[in-house]
Amino acid sequence: MRTSICGDRSRRLAAGLAALLLAVGGGAAIAADAPSANSVPRIVTRDGHHALFVDGAPYLMLGAQVNNSSNYPDVLPEVWPTIKRIHANTVEVPVAWEQVEPKEGQFDFSFVDTLVEQARANKVRLVLLWFGTWKNTGPAYAPEWVKLDAKRFPKMITASGQPHYVLSPHSRNTLEADKRAFVKLMEHIKQIDP
Repeated sequence: MRTSICGDRSRRLAAGLAALLLAVGGGAAIAADAPSANSVPRIVTRDGHHALFVDGAPYLMLGAQVNNSSNYPDVLPEVWPTIKRIHANTVEVPVAWEQVEPKEGQFDFSFVDTLVEQARANKVRLVLLWFGTWKNTGPAYAPEWVKLDAKRFPKMITASGQPHYVLSPHSRNTLEADKRAFVKLMEHIKQIDP
């Protein structure tokens, strides 16, 4: 049995190394078309090869994703040692609408600022996951002022005509409120990470 596990592990390692070589080789093949070091991350394609470029160079993302409950400043110090231990260079972290706009029109980006600062200190890149109107169809990450105002932000209606806890995808008010918060988040990120 042990031989089989080692054999499987060796095959997985060989496949991983082959993918890495392919990625690096593909990156080298398109280096001539590389974006500048000041450009935003992008996928560059040349001769059928694709590569993610970050800071003007091919970037192999070795990513991890934190638990949804890790998107609070007090929990972040527990995240970085794990990211370092697994040798990840990128981490996906949720940012909840309720965090950035707890009261309508009042934005608080302190968590995002803390997250970016700690990621930089730990030399880890970020992929931010927006948890807005829905996350797995549920409104858990929408702010209370949205969840509690069913007249302005209507819920879905079931086949039997009963209101459901999920926010309706047909509400212009919900769309505009979520969009406004997301745009404010993007504007803030542009300010702190030009």
